[in-house]
Order: sequence, then C-alpha cells, then structure tokens
Amino acid sequence: MDGTAWFISIVLAVGFVVVFAATFVPGSGRRSTQRLVRSIGIGLPPQLEAEVEARVILRQRAGSIGAAIAVAAAVAFFVLSSAAPSQLTGLLIVGAAFAGIAIGAGVSAATASAATAPGEARVARLRAVSVRDYLAPLELLGARVVAGLAVVTAIAVIALTPFADGDDAANVVVITALGVTAGVSLALFELFSRRIVDRPQPVGTPVELAWDDALRSSTLRDIVTAPLLIGVYTVMYGFIEISDRVGVASDSFVGFAVAAGVFMLVLAALLILAIVSIVSRPQRHVIRRLWPDVDVDGARPDASAGATA
Repeated sequence: MDGTAWFISIVLAVGFVVVFAATFVPGSGRRSTQRLVRSIGIGLPPQLEAEVEARVILRQRAGSIGAAIAVAAAVAFFVLSSAAPSQLTGLLIVGAAFAGIAIGAGVSAATASAATAPGEARVARLRAVSVRDYLAPLELLGARVVAGLAVVTAIAVIALTPFADGDDAANVVVITALGVTAGVSLALFELFSRRIVDRPQPVGTPVELAWDDALRSSTLRDIVTAPLLIGVYTVMYGFIEISDRVGVASDSFVGFAVAAGVFMLVLAALLILAIVSIVSRPQRHVIRRLWPDVDVDGARPDASAGATA
C-alpha cells in the first residue's frame, strides 16, 4: 500500500474507534437520537426516549465495530498479498468500511430481541409490509441497479486488461474487487432486509409501532448505503479505466472520446440522482408510506393505522 492508502486506513480506524468510544459518553446517545428525530420528521414521546436511544446506540456500536474489522481486513489483504500498489487502494478501503457498517448494523438489527410484557396489549398492523415500505424507490431500486452496473463495469474492465500495464493493471485489480464488494453488499442487503422486516413488532401503542418502523427504516438505509455507494465508486472509476483502455485499444481519439462521453453521461445521471435524493428526503419515506396521518410535530399516529390485539 502507498502512503495515501495508509493515511486513509489510519484515519478510518481511528474515526471508528472514536465513534464507538463516544457512545459511552453521557449525552452522546441523546444527541444522536435528536438528530434522528429531526431527520425522520416526527416527534419522540418522552416514554419512548430511553428505548429509542438504546437502539440508536446499539446500531452505532455495531456499525463502528463492523467497519473497523472490515478496514483491518482490507489492510491485511493488501499487506499480505502480492497485489501491486494502486492509486485506488484507498478507495477500496473506504468501500470496505461502508460494507462493514452495513454488516454490523444488519447483524445487530436482525438478531436483536423483541418482547412485550406478559398480558400487555399489542398493536397489530392491518396489512403486511415489505422492504418497499421502508426504503424509498430511489434507494432500493437505485442500489440494485447501481450494484448490478458495478459488476458489469468490473467485468468490462477485466475484459480490457490486456491493454493495461503497470499501475493500470493494479487499478484493474482494485476496480474488480470493488465490483465484487458491491455485489456481495447487495446480496447481504437482500438477506438482512428481509430478516429485519419479517421480525415481529411486539408494541403496545401506534406511536411505538411508528417509531419501530422508523428505526427499522433507518437501519435498512444504513445497510443499503453500502451497495449504493460502492457501486457508484466502481462505476465512476471503472469508466475512467474503460475510457483509457478503449482509447489504447482503438488507438484513436474517437474511441477515447466516445468512452469519455459515456462516462460523463453516467456521472451526470449519478449527480441528478443525488440531487433528487436530497430533495425528496428518502429518510421520511416510511412515515409517508405507513403513517400518512402522522402528526409530524407531536408523533401522534392515527390509531386507525393499527388494531389492538
């Protein structure tokens, strides 16, 4: 690994250790919970503050542990392997960190216990829910499309390997690894998302059910970020490599210009998707989908949204 890759690795490792340690600082969980409340857009009743804060802290700890382990594994791979140094090595380490966060958050949410006190009334939902209820189409479909495109991009880069040499050959290895990571991250998301959505929701009031939905949605967004961002990285840098290789293979400016033009179109599409994501506030999709009558200021979901069992 080069100096840049080592710097990125150290910064990430220290950062995740700090995040983990910060969860034990009094008030840290409360501040994180308040940020989540503002992001989702519904109020948090006092009687739910302790439970929500505990779940937020648990997710932060699991994500930071998963990320730290993933970064260490990526560094160990490059140190112990005979892979040639690449200017994109740091990018793969960042991708590994996102994958680690997703795995940590997914394992934590999928294995968390859920139980109500004996004899306590439970709120039953009037209809079945699916992953589509918890994630906006832009994130759910976007992750699947981008991760799939990342795998195709990696295959294209491999196919053009004969036209690469030196540092370019090392870049091919990293981009291929990024494509594989994107595909594996998507597979893990599909697995974890169904496990999380299928878990029971033993709650006693509509407000509790709304917040359980919100927390599940937040966890799923943490997990889907991995294939989404790693896929974007793979496509962007993969198309740069493809442009270079096509230019070399065609030995003409036209070939390079066509490949570069395709890359610019892909980049423009990604920028448009990013802007749409910011404007549409996908973090509030679950509330709009499952709790359309919620009072965003007082967190008083319409009781008609559920039935007491």
